[in-house]
Amino acid sequence: MTRAGSRSEALDVARHQSFKRAVLLANDSLLSATEIACNLHDLYGSMQIFIVIDARFKKSHRALRQLYEHPIAGTEIVTRRQLQKRLHGGGSDVNPSNRVT
Repeated sequence: MTRAGSRSEALDVARHQSFKRAVLLANDSLLSATEIACNLHDLYGSMQIFIVIDARFKKSHRALRQLYEHPIAGTEIVTRRQLQKRLHGGGSDVNPSNRVT
């Protein structure tokens, strides 16, 4: 597990280490998390990326709507609770429409 405090730090870590998964928290800026997801996908096309959204984000949120309309391959858009269930084997609660292949 690695934690990065900024977009540039996250990408620098990703360039120098190998990861199978990335979890991006979109608490304040969904746009920033989306940019990082795009960059990670460009670096590692097979990386599984979870974008964890705050439950207060509604599908009508402009940036979230754009992410659903123009998905990034290999990403899943989930809430914190959905991610916990997904990673602990109870993934049936995760909405399959959130998965992008």
